[in-house]
Amino acid sequence: MTDEKVMERAAELGMVMAEDARENPQQMKETEESTQQSTQQAKPVVNTEQTDKKQTSDVKKQDSEKGDTQKSNSQKSNSEKDTQKKNIQEKETQKEQDGDKVISFTVKGGEYCRAISENLYEAGLVADAEEFRKFMQDNDYDNMIRVGTFELKKGMTYKEIAKVLTTKPEK
Repeated sequence: MTDEKVMERAAELGMVMAEDARENPQQMKETEESTQQSTQQAKPVVNTEQTDKKQTSDVKKQDSEKGDTQKSNSQKSNSEKDTQKKNIQEKETQKEQDGDKVISFTVKGGEYCRAISENLYEAGLVADAEEFRKFMQDNDYDNMIRVGTFELKKGMTYKEIAKVLTTKPEK
């Protein structure tokens, strides 16, 4: 902006140049009064000392709360990590023990692959009945399932289970 434009804009806003004030002190006084009135109407009076103290207090309180929350989250996080580690160790131990466990599983005459898959799931021999059923169908084991009682171990793969179920039981 050029100086002229600044001066024009200042005059539009009611500002008076020092030279004009010397020439017309009454106009200067009126301008100051109208400026004060509009400023008082636009801005409430605020005690900045109290506001500064309150803001400082609020900031300290927020920082303290953040610190407490972070400590609490950290404690929770460590506690949760410990719990997760224990759960993983228990599951691994259980898998090792279950791997040695032999389960007798019976297939009855007339049972479909879907029912057999669900029974295997309920016995804890497969993780997902539908997934096992699809495996059996995709690999053409579903029509070769034999009737009888089979010895299965937890932790066997789908392929291992399928081979056992499609071979003649020893009994």
